Amino acid sequence: MNNTKTLSQKKQEIDIFLEEIKSKFKITQQDDDFIRYLSKKILFFKEIISRKTFNNDNYEYYIKQIISDTFYLIYTYLKNDIRNFYLNYRSIIEHFFRMFNDVSLNNDRITMTQHFFLIKNFIDLNNLNEELKYELLKNYYSKACMFVHGNPKADYLNILFFDEINKSQSMKKNKKVRIIIDDTETLFKILIILFFYKFSNLLSTSFLREKYLIQFYTDSFCYNIVKYYKIIKIKHYENRNELGFSLIVKNKNRISQDKEINNYLSNIKIQKFILFKFDLEDFKTKINSEFDDEIYFYWKYDE
Repeated sequence: MNNTKTLSQKKQEIDIFLEEIKSKFKITQQDDDFIRYLSKKILFFKEIISRKTFNNDNYEYYIKQIISDTFYLIYTYLKNDIRNFYLNYRSIIEHFFRMFNDVSLNNDRITMTQHFFLIKNFIDLNNLNEELKYELLKNYYSKACMFVHGNPKADYLNILFFDEINKSQSMKKNKKVRIIIDDTETLFKILIILFFYKFSNLLSTSFLREKYLIQFYTDSFCYNIVKYYKIIKIKHYENRNELGFSLIVKNKNRISQDKEINNYLSNIKIQKFILFKFDLEDFKTKINSEFDDEIYFYWKYDE
């Protein structure tokens, strides 16, 4: 099957989905564009499942949840159900984070505060704030939580608070919709870039001769991540206890010099622990290979 025919089929799937929506809802061109954007993400994640990109039940579960949440995101958007829209919006962030941070399905001990801490460490270690905009991501999550949980400080018998709700609900639809669309598309862009950095090698293998599809589903930035970047996973241990991991994003075609390697090492820290053992030469070799790899760092408690 040639590239043009494959892309044509994908576009047709989205067109059919839009026609079904239009048979039930009156939508604007702005709505159409937004739903097409989200539909591409749904198709992308469905394809990851069908291609068996991950041999990992946890990842597959999270991806299926993201697909489901995105469908509900579209539905609640069309119904103008803002609270449930942000419930699904928040759930998408949480499932992306659990997948990125390798959290198993039966682990409910990691809080979102810890998730954000790990995400920030990844962004800072790799100097990726321009692409991943940590503060913006954090603000999006906080905003979603406010819609879901309401305002705990609100005086519900105060007529001024009632007026504030009414004012918010009667905001010019166009302005409100534009803000929601812009925020949601930016959120997906950030989360998908995180996803591509973490799984660049697996995605490259999965879409081996069809990387043009990545560009269709996402953009040229993610296409370049898959084409040029890899991940070095550093697993941290104290005796036999696993302390977590760090991820270094590396351009496969560029050799890291000692200064850059030392910069990585100085930025890898674990609170209350001291690094006392790792193989520096192995670290340098794996950093400069063209493949994903793992290395082990051993720490001792800072008494």
